[in-house]
Amino acid sequence: MSVYVIIPFRTTDYAWWKEIFDKFAESRLGWGARAYVIYKGLDDPEAITVVHEFADREGAERFVADPSIRDTVASWNADIVPEMHVFEEVGRRP
Repeated sequence: MSVYVIIPFRTTDYAWWKEIFDKFAESRLGWGARAYVIYKGLDDPEAITVVHEFADREGAERFVADPSIRDTVASWNADIVPEMHVFEEVGRRP
């Protein structure tokens, strides 16, 4: 099963945030990310949550530990690095 890194963000400018996020496409592949999903709050449009999917724990942990990703994540959140949560998938139902 997959391993996921879940990161909550806050942004007042989604288009700007997404532009920077997209610049990390190759880097995400280098860290071993297979896919991602972006969620935006319905009642709070400044709330963004990104779920990155990794094949294994090692890739997810490299991603979370990389100083460049931590610096970028901090810059999106007023210099506060949000918690990056790592979860293992243990079940799925279509």
